[in-house]
Amino acid sequence: MQIYNIKPHGHYTKLFGAVIALGSFDGVHRGHQKILQTARILAKKYNKPYGVITYQPIPQVLLHKDFHFLLATDKEKVKIFRDLSVGFLGLIKFTKQIMNLEAQDYILQYIVKPIRPSAVVVGVDHHFGKAHKGNVALLKKFGKEFNFEVKVVSSLKYHGAPIKSTRIRELIILGHIKRANELLDRKYSMTGKVIKGKGLARQLGFPTLNLHMPDKAKLVPADGVHQVKVNFEGKQYDGVMNIGFAPTITNSLQAYQMRSLEVHLFGYQGNEQTSLNKLITVEFFERLRPEKRFDNLEALKKQIADDIMQIKQKILPARS
Repeated sequence: MQIYNIKPHGHYTKLFGAVIALGSFDGVHRGHQKILQTARILAKKYNKPYGVITYQPIPQVLLHKDFHFLLATDKEKVKIFRDLSVGFLGLIKFTKQIMNLEAQDYILQYIVKPIRPSAVVVGVDHHFGKAHKGNVALLKKFGKEFNFEVKVVSSLKYHGAPIKSTRIRELIILGHIKRANELLDRKYSMTGKVIKGKGLARQLGFPTLNLHMPDKAKLVPADGVHQVKVNFEGKQYDGVMNIGFAPTITNSLQAYQMRSLEVHLFGYQGNEQTSLNKLITVEFFERLRPEKRFDNLEALKKQIADDIMQIKQKILPARS
């Protein structure tokens, strides 16, 4: 998959006549994939290249400095598009200048002149230009004016409701990871770096790796205990992850203000010291339970053992 940084008034001759899927595509969920599939089919009709034009970052990140609800980071999104066999990827650096462009100026500078598309495929609620004044009706008008077809794809529904990034965020925040995964068409994941922890989990007999998320906009799932699969040092591990404030062993107010992400890898023989600063990717399967304060460490230790046993019982039938 070739990646292009789309500049205003640029000329990308290899892309002339392409069919493009246009949008933010946060999460690249099943609804987005319907848009991609429609663009792929249209490209065959026109016998032209097919690809995606999207933003880095998505507009919400620029508009809201406290936005912490990103379903896929820029790097993750590129990987997802590559896995979906997208022909090419055009990246528009989203800035305040672009945000204040009138709808027609945006289409001319970033779509029509650089690519001269045969067709543009968007979702039914697609908006563009200053104050989101551009909509699908205006895009169709521009299509007639600048000689490209506009294909509007209706929302894909799941259990009677449209699949949207907002809906998936709500599910993840509420702890409904399994349902969110169904809408995403893959396991929700996070990639971070291993950082030094307090070593308390090791004292309990369940050593963990502590994660730091470099992209603050990335959505962290609900607090609690999660069944996960971990990609680390070139290997895959099943595991259990705790997200939250470790209330049983946390005493100070400052500690309660620091949300931690700790994962215990089944069968991992390494240690935290040799793992520091290495990248680790965690895929979420299911939230087992909310975080809980126990009366003592022995009660906590027993619950962790029960959590691990529950996950292993889920894994065995899946592998048999």
